[in-house]
Amino acid sequence: MNKLKLMFEQCTDAILGINNQGNICFVNGACEKLLGYKSNDICDSPCFGLLCEHQHSNIDSENCQKKCLIPDYFPGQTITKDKDIIIQRANGESIMINVGAYYMPTANDDVADVYFSLRHIDCQRLLSRMNEKQCQSQDNKSDKHNPLTDREQEILRLASSGLRVTSIADQLSISLQTVRNHLKNIYPKFGVHSLSEAICYATRKKLV
Repeated sequence: MNKLKLMFEQCTDAILGINNQGNICFVNGACEKLLGYKSNDICDSPCFGLLCEHQHSNIDSENCQKKCLIPDYFPGQTITKDKDIIIQRANGESIMINVGAYYMPTANDDVADVYFSLRHIDCQRLLSRMNEKQCQSQDNKSDKHNPLTDREQEILRLASSGLRVTSIADQLSISLQTVRNHLKNIYPKFGVHSLSEAICYATRKKLV
């Protein structure tokens, strides 16, 4: 047993390994517990039947690699992305899991070419993930355009350089109240409540 396999045997994460033929050749104890199958029940069977069959019934084992719902594993390529999929446990229960894949090329059919780490996504984790995606989406929308007017950007740039509000008004030859009004208009555009927060946000988004 190689060091990697030994480490995965003792790992508390659910680990599933497949060989270069796409057949399951390694299942650790945590994976048995997560899926409800014993290692002997699923070893030598194609990973398609366990991880993908529940996703699209029109995908067969011969071409599932081309349409794989988990990250593709082709020789010479490193797998970095994770995917969320729904699978069925041995008792028929459907659960959502996050799958990460790690390519370990070998020429031995008995040794895993790809190791999958399987993580159960419970309701709390799913809600947290949905919130993260929503925040990322909002950030991406903000990144696509600068919501500030030229004057607002100029005031924020001066503020980020360390000038006080009174100095900004003097430099731009506008009233103190006008500067404050511009700042009040900036805050809701960034979803912040103070000048320091606005400067931090604008700096992070490279708007100043």
